[in-house]
Amino acid sequence: VASDKISDRINTTLDGYIKSRLNVTSSAFQFEKGRYWLAETSTGSTHQRVITYDSVNQAFSIYVGLSPNCFKVIRTSGEERIYFGDYAGFVYRADNGTSDNPSGTATAISANWKSKWFDYGDVVNQKGVPHFIIYHEDKTTTLTVGVGYDLNTTDFATQTYATGGRNFQRLDFGGRGRLNRWTITNAVLNEEFQINGFGIPPYLETQA
Repeated sequence: VASDKISDRINTTLDGYIKSRLNVTSSAFQFEKGRYWLAETSTGSTHQRVITYDSVNQAFSIYVGLSPNCFKVIRTSGEERIYFGDYAGFVYRADNGTSDNPSGTATAISANWKSKWFDYGDVVNQKGVPHFIIYHEDKTTTLTVGVGYDLNTTDFATQTYATGGRNFQRLDFGGRGRLNRWTITNAVLNEEFQINGFGIPPYLETQA
């Protein structure tokens, strides 16, 4: 069977999995959304992470806090659903609602997004990125936006704000670097959000 490599973007993530457990992976394909689900093991002997690949948008996501040992695709009332069973014997429906209920306790689902590292076509000069313009769905949601510079693993600065039903929001930041990356997170119970786009105006500040 021939295989094709579709991306290098998650090589580091894949390298962190235990190779000896690749033969016991669990997976499923969600046809309506064009999404592939794959559960893998990074430590111990249970699956702790699920990688999903969106074949339509060619994007990857990672689910943590799950322990799927099997998946099942079920079609009911004209709708395709993904269910999975865990090592404790419980069965869950994936991507349903805005909160999880492990052991009967409502828990917020944390969502985290990171952009690529932007060089804006110039890796020599340091740039300042004073503004981040975000365009999102018209919903009341609390978001935290952060900016990082030059491959640092932690954000240089973050801002948390409630959208308040606005579609556009401008956030002001400091700092500078040859590269920069943006993060958007939400960890509030019963909130959902959809980011439709963002704008970044970089300004040349220093030459080194």
